[in-house]
Amino acid sequence: MTMRIVVNGRELTRGVMTSLGYILCRVLPYLGERFEVEVITPRGPLNPNAQALFVAPGLRRIESASDCCGIWGRLTFYMALYRHIRRSRADWFWEINHVLAPVPRRTRTAVTIHDLYLLHADLNSSRAMAWLFRLNLTLSVRMASLVMFPSQTTRAELHAKIGAPRGREAILPNGAWDRLPRPRLRGRWQPGAAIVGYLGRVNYWKGADQLLRHAEASDRVAQLFLAGAADQKFLTDLRARSPEIFHKASLLGPVSEEEKAAFLGEIDVFAYETRYDGFGIPPLEAMLHRIPVVASDIPVMREVLGPYAVYLRASAADPLGDAIARLEALDNAAFESFLDAAETHARAFSWERYASSLIQLLTADEPAQ
Repeated sequence: MTMRIVVNGRELTRGVMTSLGYILCRVLPYLGERFEVEVITPRGPLNPNAQALFVAPGLRRIESASDCCGIWGRLTFYMALYRHIRRSRADWFWEINHVLAPVPRRTRTAVTIHDLYLLHADLNSSRAMAWLFRLNLTLSVRMASLVMFPSQTTRAELHAKIGAPRGREAILPNGAWDRLPRPRLRGRWQPGAAIVGYLGRVNYWKGADQLLRHAEASDRVAQLFLAGAADQKFLTDLRARSPEIFHKASLLGPVSEEEKAAFLGEIDVFAYETRYDGFGIPPLEAMLHRIPVVASDIPVMREVLGPYAVYLRASAADPLGDAIARLEALDNAAFESFLDAAETHARAFSWERYASSLIQLLTADEPAQ
């Protein structure tokens, strides 16, 4: 008998898709080939990146009556979600958005802990939200049959801040999307004329303010392009405090998958100065497209990117310029070898491998047919 899995598809209706939504878009088609998958979403249109998802076999969208907007909307959506789990007698419920609620005992629960930035009041600017997230997360990891992390760093942080889960644990590194059109390669840039790009959320905890300041202060950066959804309050406050750091910068807003390839084809260096991350998909995608990566020297970046990125030195007077100078110091053969090694490294992170590992975890206790 085919196993039935219910998935929280809230991320698929967001106007701006997050990394959690991308994970669902990449992985659900593989699950649909093996299981009956019911994806419960809020009422309303799917994000453009998810609109083709439900033509895949084995996947069925069930649209809630709630739009999941506001406190009442979220509450009614989750009430409908858990009522459906009870009625459907699902074998598994997969929650990718960190927080579980009680489900019938016959239904096992898998939760993905993608990152824990909400535990940091300094990154989230709200102690109350950090406390609430800690409470919800603690309950989730106590109830879950299976807790999954994208990195060892995230797992270690959860153990340190919350404690070890009661159920099974697994590390499932995210994939990198390698089906984008290959961008036009620009060749090597002239010293002092590097075009630097960033792709991801434009906010404090992704280090956008640091990147803007470092690019503006560096003689080695000609232009900075930031692509991705921006926290408007963060940007407004930053422009009011430091308007001078935006002179070299162009904010492009969210980009589609097709626009992403074009964006990568127009930059020389990919800079990822994140303060906090659970994994880091964008720099891997840059590596796949042979764009050299400069990254924050934090544990999760070292774990995911390995020796295939150039790491910022906090002690340098010009951190971004110093990293770019180290790239410029490579001769052509060494530079190409560096890009080759980075591309090979990034190819090891595939969504097919992620899905295969997830299927093995979900069927580990499945009785033989």
